Amino acid sequence: MGVMIQNGGSGNVSVISRGVEVKSNGYYDDPDLRYTINVTTGPSLTHYSPAAGTVNITVDWGDGSPPEFVTTSQKTHVYATGGTYNIHATGTFTIFQTNGGGYSGQYITAIQSFGGGSGLSAIYCDGCYTLASVPRIGYRPSITSLVEAFKNTDISSVPSHMLDGLPNLTNCYGIFASCDSLTSIPVDFFRENTAITTFEQAFSISGITSIPTDLFRYNTAATNFKKTFVGCASISSIPVDVFRYQPGLTSLTETFRNCTSLTSLPSGMFDYNTSLSTLTSVFKGCTG
Repeated sequence: MGVMIQNGGSGNVSVISRGVEVKSNGYYDDPDLRYTINVTTGPSLTHYSPAAGTVNITVDWGDGSPPEFVTTSQKTHVYATGGTYNIHATGTFTIFQTNGGGYSGQYITAIQSFGGGSGLSAIYCDGCYTLASVPRIGYRPSITSLVEAFKNTDISSVPSHMLDGLPNLTNCYGIFASCDSLTSIPVDFFRENTAITTFEQAFSISGITSIPTDLFRYNTAATNFKKTFVGCASISSIPVDVFRYQPGLTSLTETFRNCTSLTSLPSGMFDYNTSLSTLTSVFKGCTG
């Protein structure tokens, strides 16, 4: 179980136990890439690694074959038989990408850690239709965008502090769009992401049933809420202060369109949005 304490001389102490690095600033970060796939017969026996961009990793494909040193973006590996495989990679890469490769994502069932190192700049899991669980992303200051990062996945819940450690995140366009199984959002989910400006389609056509009161409380720079909750048919109410902390908000477009279970609107919902001048189809199709 060896535990090793490292100190790089900067006073930032890290503790490594069982391969999981715990930084003294409170971010939990496994430096390695770990995920599980379930492949079947036929062409799906060819798997595309999600390690993309600039790649320098050693991969254990989980099938007993020798570890492979890889510098190719989305490197392929052919399995001899179908089954469940746990893949482990050490090293660095700049993009976690499951779309764009033939069978890269559709058979990934779980991600235990994203890996990639501090240079990881983007995550794209769109198309991981069987992906049911995701971890905290960890300390990744290079990530500025999570556009459609988990769109069309089968995740039913997300870790409370999943996005902690992303101080430069600005764009959450479609981050959980079309996640039918996702029914709730943790309180203060975006608390540490104060640089976000865009929540366009963030939860569109998802299964969420309610909106936490202070979901956007710390995102005062956010100005784009176009279609943020469009098609969320299970939302029946909206917190009165949902946009209270967005003083620069000037317009809303289709934000709650087709939220068919919505039966009423809170009084004073836009009292703090003194610059808000345009509402376009914001509640269109809300027939509840």
